[in-house]
Amino acid sequence: MHEGLTFSEVIARIPREKRSDGMHALAALWRLQADRSSRIPTRDIAVFLRQHLRSKAPSNVSDVLAKLSPFVERLLQDGDKLRWRITDSGLQRLSDVAGLSLGKRGQCTLNLSRLHPRINAVVKELFLNGHYSEAVGRAAKELNRLVRERTGRTRDDGVQMMHQVFSETENHSPRLVVRPLTEDWERDQQSGLRFMMVGCQSGITNVDKHGDLLFESELEALECLALVSHLARQVDRALCLKPTEAQQTAVSVSKAA
Repeated sequence: MHEGLTFSEVIARIPREKRSDGMHALAALWRLQADRSSRIPTRDIAVFLRQHLRSKAPSNVSDVLAKLSPFVERLLQDGDKLRWRITDSGLQRLSDVAGLSLGKRGQCTLNLSRLHPRINAVVKELFLNGHYSEAVGRAAKELNRLVRERTGRTRDDGVQMMHQVFSETENHSPRLVVRPLTEDWERDQQSGLRFMMVGCQSGITNVDKHGDLLFESELEALECLALVSHLARQVDRALCLKPTEAQQTAVSVSKAA
């Protein structure tokens, strides 16, 4: 392993003809991840490259990183702040080009303590006592509560609420959106989130209310809790959009009629 190598030492091992902006950015991201964390802001990568390459640093680091897929992946954190992470294939690519063994990224393990804090709080005792189905049902209810808190809704409309809140288009309800929804892929992501939220309400919450959730093992329940935790984080990150005045007026007129 060569985790102690500096950025300059890694670049020196890369043949000159392969020292592209992309390889420079990949090496910078690897070094920053090793020194700091697994999620690096674009600005930090740009500053790092200017410090080490000076005039040879790429002028548009964001564009360089965007073209490095699948060697890097972009993540949103703290609302809309874009951060980057090197993938295993990117680590392998950098290792191959530099002729080094740079090692794997740290292994990620899942346990209750790493779930969304609100989800962990309501399921921990139930789960540890073996009440897996009840824990999953309670998690889904907490997710519902999070959505209502973010949007100011006092009534639980379940499936209908999720369709309205996560709709790709404006309606009479406050909405939670995770992207600007200007590109097709952004609308696809929003649509997918809407159907996952609807599925959680229909397939977990409604079944828990009127029937029996059957989780026969700790692993099976934890897998489902991980999904609910992921959805809760999406709710936290989403921007809440209020309905327009015109829509509110139209709704009021319709109700009066």
